[in-house]
Amino acid sequence: MIVLELGYNLLLSFMFAFLAASFLILYRKAKKPLHLWLSVTFFLFLLDDTFLYISQILFYLAERPPHFLISGGPVERIISFATLFAYLMVVDTETGHKTSRRKQVITLVLCALLIVYSFYGLSDRTTQIVTCLALELWCALLFAQGAWRLHTHPELSDEPQYIAVWKWSFVALSLLSLLAGLEFTVAALYPQHSVQLILHLPTRRLVFIEVLSILSSVLCACYLNRESTDLFLSSKQPDSAAQRMEKLFPILVMRYGLTRRELDVLADILAGKTGQEIGEHLSISPGTVKAHKHNIFQKTDSGNIQELLALISCIEQSESSTSNPAE
Repeated sequence: MIVLELGYNLLLSFMFAFLAASFLILYRKAKKPLHLWLSVTFFLFLLDDTFLYISQILFYLAERPPHFLISGGPVERIISFATLFAYLMVVDTETGHKTSRRKQVITLVLCALLIVYSFYGLSDRTTQIVTCLALELWCALLFAQGAWRLHTHPELSDEPQYIAVWKWSFVALSLLSLLAGLEFTVAALYPQHSVQLILHLPTRRLVFIEVLSILSSVLCACYLNRESTDLFLSSKQPDSAAQRMEKLFPILVMRYGLTRRELDVLADILAGKTGQEIGEHLSISPGTVKAHKHNIFQKTDSGNIQELLALISCIEQSESSTSNPAE
């Protein structure tokens, strides 16, 4: 049994390490902040799995009691706090929202309370349940908020092709976080009736927490594959978006009255650039980029970037059929 537990943890550690390194490499190539925060998230997953579980298995095999820092307490809580903050940055980055000062303060206060609990060894069961349940509920709230933002304001996202995927991923992660919090509460109140994936160790691994980490890894692995493919294809055809816009400039000006700067923004959107990348390329602020996007949507009567891209495709098809009539 202990061999299976060690193998399972080693497999998780390899998966987390691979995703953390891959997103870091992707960030260095594409310079998307979302890639950086996903790399940080999986690095924290790796620390959690290595320090809190694999180390405990090794202590168990050596027939020695695990050190307090490893068996729970400060290290476990600090990693949990850092992961919560990484979740916050992932959600806000993907949905195009700047992390508010109030949200940062609330997150840090919650983390500080849990740190006090860990370092001073407050073993009261009620305190343990309240703090850990608050952590999972806060994660569920973050993911639910991210899904709602993508549903109500999809135009703020810098990745229109992934809006539906991210939205439903956030919904699933929110539900799993909620279930994980409830499962932990039941396990703390009735430990004899809880289902544990690790039976020999003092730190329990519960079902929904494991499903949450594995589902997160699978979803991000799929996203990593698509992002890597898009990056590779764009590197092979760096001027395709510029060539498309050169043909469309006169049409867009005459039909929709787009200004030169709006056309520049539209060209970068077709090139797959994020709002931050557009601002850096055109030397304008993120707020100005959003204002230009809003004007483009209004003038073209598009509700979001997906509708705008569909409109561009229709114009291209129409022009192609006009320039090459059937004989």
